[in-house]
Amino acid sequence: MKSLKSQTILLLSAGALVTLTACHEADSNSALADVMSEVGGSDGTTSDVTPDTTGSDDGGAEDTTGVPPDVDPVVSCQADVDCEDEIDCTIDRCDAGECEWDVAPGQCFIGGQCYSDGLINPQNDCQLCAADAGSRAWADRVSGLCDDGDACTVGESCKAGICFGNTPMPCDDTNPCTADVCDPEVGCISAAIEAECDDGAPCTGPDLCLLGECVGPPLDCDDGDPCTVEGCVQDGCKTAPASDGILCENDDPCISGGTCLAGACAGGAETTCDDGNACTIDACVAGVGCANLPTESPCCLGETNVCDDGDPCTADSCDPVTTDCSYVNAAGPCDDGNLCTGTDTCSDGTCAGAPVVCDDGNPCTKDSCVLGSGCVTSPVDGGPCDDGLACSTGDVCVAGLCKADTTDCNCPVPVGDAAKVATIQISTDAKLGTALDLDSDPATCSPSGSCSGGVHNSFSVLAGLANSALADAVAGGSIILLVNLPADTTGAFDLTLYQGDASDPGCDVSAAVCDYVVQSASFDSTCHARFSLPATLSGAELKAGSNASQIPFSIPIQGVTLDVVVYAARLDATVTSGPNGVTGFTGVLGGAITKEALFVAIDNLPPDGLPVPKELIKTILESTLEYDIDTSGDGVGDAASIALQITGIDANLVGVD
Repeated sequence: MKSLKSQTILLLSAGALVTLTACHEADSNSALADVMSEVGGSDGTTSDVTPDTTGSDDGGAEDTTGVPPDVDPVVSCQADVDCEDEIDCTIDRCDAGECEWDVAPGQCFIGGQCYSDGLINPQNDCQLCAADAGSRAWADRVSGLCDDGDACTVGESCKAGICFGNTPMPCDDTNPCTADVCDPEVGCISAAIEAECDDGAPCTGPDLCLLGECVGPPLDCDDGDPCTVEGCVQDGCKTAPASDGILCENDDPCISGGTCLAGACAGGAETTCDDGNACTIDACVAGVGCANLPTESPCCLGETNVCDDGDPCTADSCDPVTTDCSYVNAAGPCDDGNLCTGTDTCSDGTCAGAPVVCDDGNPCTKDSCVLGSGCVTSPVDGGPCDDGLACSTGDVCVAGLCKADTTDCNCPVPVGDAAKVATIQISTDAKLGTALDLDSDPATCSPSGSCSGGVHNSFSVLAGLANSALADAVAGGSIILLVNLPADTTGAFDLTLYQGDASDPGCDVSAAVCDYVVQSASFDSTCHARFSLPATLSGAELKAGSNASQIPFSIPIQGVTLDVVVYAARLDATVTSGPNGVTGFTGVLGGAITKEALFVAIDNLPPDGLPVPKELIKTILESTLEYDIDTSGDGVGDAASIALQITGIDANLVGVD
């Protein structure tokens, strides 16, 4: 059995006499390490042991007799090994029968831990181990960098062991569209604001802050003169003569039908001012234009023929001598005022038309014509009908609609060559190769002053706001657009587009060939694709789309998503193929988004969480976008053009959900 050795150790801690009894095995010195750790204290200067004190007649002063201050505990020994304290940074030796412990050169022993000379106090940047100044306590740093824990100060430095930071963090991000503040916990924060700004581009304006970005509509350089062409360069709007021969109107209102010559309108014919009214004198007044003045005639009352009976089926005449009226039957179109007749014409002096056939093509409605209202329908219940689905059963009219049991109906998986759109970015400019000609007029392009080559991309001014979020949405799989080519691409065919979901969530939809399930909403009630583009494939060149083509699209901007339809959609792409068919494509997808659709998408956004009010978003879009495409056919632009640079990768369609 190993013998135990009991020793009484006296030590001085902060001027108080402390008595410890150390009981340890003769061959183990762990107790000595505990003693030395206790001497080091919890803060590097004092012991955690409560001192014993002895009362006295002189006011209770402590009795420290017999122990000199600031000495190591007295431990008897016979050899150095008896003094081993298992502390790496102490030198342990036996001297004249008593243990002595010294902190090794270049080391500090503080709070029971060893530190190398120059090491910073982990609890205080402004203290360090200074072995020469005192190896058992932290020394104050008189200078040097530190961290005061306040994210809104910089350049902190130590003074007498304390970290001072008096210089505020500069939070100005130089963005005029953000308000910059500092939070002591996280540092600089920039919040989007509403304000006027300057995007630095000479060809945009007026510029406004939109969701933290300075954007502006293209500068309007149009001077209204058809004999000049306008454009914007670094110095602003510039004009040049237009091509000779363009139709124009010169400054003389009595000359019409001129043509452009060397940048000016020339030639033309005299303006015809005949208004077809026998009771007016028609003439063209220089500098004014046509004037139609009442004539002095017994057959006229002002500008009105006294014999005008208001009947479109008679030709009215007046004898200027007798003022007698005469009427003869006239031919031509008319309106009998009856909504239940159509194609009204004059016959034998009477206006009449054939009965209107009211048929809405719906077997589940009863069609009729009502005087004063025209065609009306009423629902039919219980009659037979056909919903167009071969798989449905029990087709019957219910409240004007054809209803059937479609339990056994599932649209088949599309067959052919499929590709998944891997990247989508709004083109940042409008030139050949990055945008498309949407109106078949090489003389027009948009945005005005910032385009060339007859192509259109009004949305280019918003590319900086949407592209980052658009890239994340496509790469992350929240936007999955699938393109499908039929097996036979000889001649004209339909290029179909579907929205889908990844069948395997673990597949990398941005790079790998993944399996996809087509969303059932991509089909109509007869299982035909809702969105398709008439297309041709010549070699590797794919061209698709027309004025009637539509595709769905989502525009993510600053945390919100605008779901819209792109009209007049067109695709120009180069296709890559392998042994098993199409493996990918690169191209430009163009079209136009109507202002009405944009505003409806904004209205449908949730009211909470928007960075700015909905009405402000509308105002900014109204002033920023150029509505350059006419989708309604009335000659007025009602939609903003958009050009998307896209790439596609191979994909497999495996189901319909």
